[in-house]
Amino acid sequence: MTRTSKEEWARPTVAVATIASLFIAGSTVPVRAHEFWIDPLAERLLPGETISADLRIGQNLSGAAYPYVSKTVAGMTHWSPDNVNAITAREGDRPALNSVATEPGLHRITVQSHPAYIVFDDMVEFEEYLEYEGLGEIADQHRERGLPDTEIAEAYIRNAKTLLQVGPVDTSQSDQPTDLPFELTALGNPYDADIRSLDIQLTWQDRPVPGVQVTLFHLPDGGTAPQDSRRSVLKTDTDGVVSIDLGKPGAFLLNAVRMSPVDGPGSVVWESYWASLTFNTAR
Repeated sequence: MTRTSKEEWARPTVAVATIASLFIAGSTVPVRAHEFWIDPLAERLLPGETISADLRIGQNLSGAAYPYVSKTVAGMTHWSPDNVNAITAREGDRPALNSVATEPGLHRITVQSHPAYIVFDDMVEFEEYLEYEGLGEIADQHRERGLPDTEIAEAYIRNAKTLLQVGPVDTSQSDQPTDLPFELTALGNPYDADIRSLDIQLTWQDRPVPGVQVTLFHLPDGGTAPQDSRRSVLKTDTDGVVSIDLGKPGAFLLNAVRMSPVDGPGSVVWESYWASLTFNTAR
């Protein structure tokens, strides 16, 4: 792989190559953190209103909003209670995502990215990254494969989802799996005011994934990111489920990473899938 630039993440430190994935096509910019999420301008709407959302990359629920770029976004989909529609956009749209909420109920928006690539200078950088994401065993697998300890290339793919409430809450409705290969699904409706805790299931190709780190970021209502954001590390149970507390209203972001060995393209030796789920219970 030919390195086109060397930039740094805030945590952990990595060198970035081929930064099309950062939604700045043809340019290189510093990346401040790992998480990628969908950030709606409003999470509660009325039927007929337009759902608009930014695509963000950042840390602790604070990050830059990027425009729509077709070279990086593989697809955007609007899942309403009764319909599924592809979301179209024009190059450079800000907000990147817009779709009309034609019916009441719990709505889901998903975004998938094309593969993008990063390169770690050495094992120290690689291991810092793996430990932060709960993937420490990958370092041992890397050595067992006899791979080099410098210029470590990884391909990564984003799978993001957000939940929105249109009109009154129907307590019989809940989040459902979509077409994301790596997905976080709420086993309930976070906008139901009577719910104080919510189970979230992590799946890979529709199968539960046990024993995997899920990171929760919470920004309380009225707080300012990143200083008021709180990070918690959870682990899925045998059914791939974690439980989160909804007692304090605010913005919620859940993130999980899955990594597998690959050979190529080029010098790529690892491939990761990133799943994120967002919703906001502030009123």
